[in-house]
Amino acid sequence: MLRAGSTPTLAFGCALLFGFTRLSGCTPREAAPNREGAPPASAPGTPPRASPTTDSPRTRAIALAPREAGTTHLVVFLHGVGAEAGNFVDLARSLAPAIPHAELLVPDGFEPFDRGKSGRQWFSLRDRRDDVVAQRLGDGSRAVSTWLDGELRARGLDGTRLALVGFSQGAMVAGWLAVHREPRPAAVVMLSGMLAFDDAPVTGSGPPVLLTHGDRDEVISINRMAPAAVLLEARGARPTTRRYPGLAHRVDERVLADVGAFLAESLR
Repeated sequence: MLRAGSTPTLAFGCALLFGFTRLSGCTPREAAPNREGAPPASAPGTPPRASPTTDSPRTRAIALAPREAGTTHLVVFLHGVGAEAGNFVDLARSLAPAIPHAELLVPDGFEPFDRGKSGRQWFSLRDRRDDVVAQRLGDGSRAVSTWLDGELRARGLDGTRLALVGFSQGAMVAGWLAVHREPRPAAVVMLSGMLAFDDAPVTGSGPPVLLTHGDRDEVISINRMAPAAVLLEARGARPTTRRYPGLAHRVDERVLADVGAFLAESLR
């Protein structure tokens, strides 16, 4: 509901953001993209094979059941531009042990990727002027928020039991939702993202937000992390930033460890 007013790495979205057009790293290294709706086979020790949900006629989402009985939270993973749910499910699997009572949900972006022949996006980046990006981010995030309301209702959970993990463009959506949904989510993670808002700051209590970024990111500069934290704090959120030396537009084991610890603490 919206409020009124040398470690292994994973790459989860095509690099097409704000002046960069490198279509590299569109899939996780552990798995090829899955176009048919079923996730890759689980490795030993991972949660059971996921199954797609069909609650929304326009959205395919891969669901991972809680590892332990008694669902307390819904954690939604939002992929990067040009990727799809199948590219991002390995990240959810990697974090599942840290949050054993949470159901994990990995949806496809709501729109076809408009700069390639395949993949999905949450909003278009054809026009990268700041004001246009801010407007499209808001429009795309409101659509995600409406979809989230339905997913929470279907599980008998209220909005305080929601957590969001986004990468790149998905991180932008997660950050927007952190300060615009009501009630606010329990926790939000922004991986290699940035923010652009077209509304005025508002006071109030917001969720904890973890922002992670590599200092070798050539897609979204790490210099975008501090301004994003300022925007979040001005709107009531409680941001924490983590900088990773030598890391490009990726997620590695250092990031996974920090995100797992953050979610475990926030969703207790």
